[in-house]
Amino acid sequence: MNDRTGTRHRTHVVAASDAAKRMLEEIASAARSSLPAYIFGPAGSGRKHAARAVHGLSTRASGPFEVFSARGTDEFRQQSELFGSGDASRTPGAIAGARGGTLVIDDVESLSAPVRAQLIDYLKKTSENPSGPQAEQAPRIIVTSGLEPSLSDIRFAGIRLASLEERPECTLPLAAHFLALFAAEAGTEPIGFTADARRWLLEEPWHGNIRELGERVRQAV
Repeated sequence: MNDRTGTRHRTHVVAASDAAKRMLEEIASAARSSLPAYIFGPAGSGRKHAARAVHGLSTRASGPFEVFSARGTDEFRQQSELFGSGDASRTPGAIAGARGGTLVIDDVESLSAPVRAQLIDYLKKTSENPSGPQAEQAPRIIVTSGLEPSLSDIRFAGIRLASLEERPECTLPLAAHFLALFAAEAGTEPIGFTADARRWLLEEPWHGNIRELGERVRQAV
């Protein structure tokens, strides 16, 4: 994309504002770091997309990229699906399944208090001895949240995602990106947006952020 519509970084994050450029810097810094990452921002701001960008820029890019979500599950399932079951089946959990790569724990605030404490203990053990056998085999942990960092006593590489309202300069470049993407999927040639459509895009509050914008463009295509 040209300067008028913004630029798209190789992380596939559209950057047409200072807030977006700051996000790119934080993503790149997190990718270089060995610390677990904490990505926070409002719903629809692209938290999992940012996590994939961190993975893709890191030395673990060739490894697995797994997403674990605790939403709607009870404490027992959260514990067994994340850390593995301790019963006779010895079913491995998500952490074991992402060895050598990255594990995203989506909406970390959905974890029950005991499972959250177990996660903190696990992160402490792997970060305090990064050259130990447990840390060497462990996946890179990225947690996402709609809240400010809430896991105490853990050092994180933090990434704050701005709402679309905070970076209105990104609205038209993002809309153009989605138009090209969905038009290609539909096998049609994108024509662009009319002046009225551009005006409407800029006037919308976009409470659902990038997710809502993408869905509206997809419906239009």
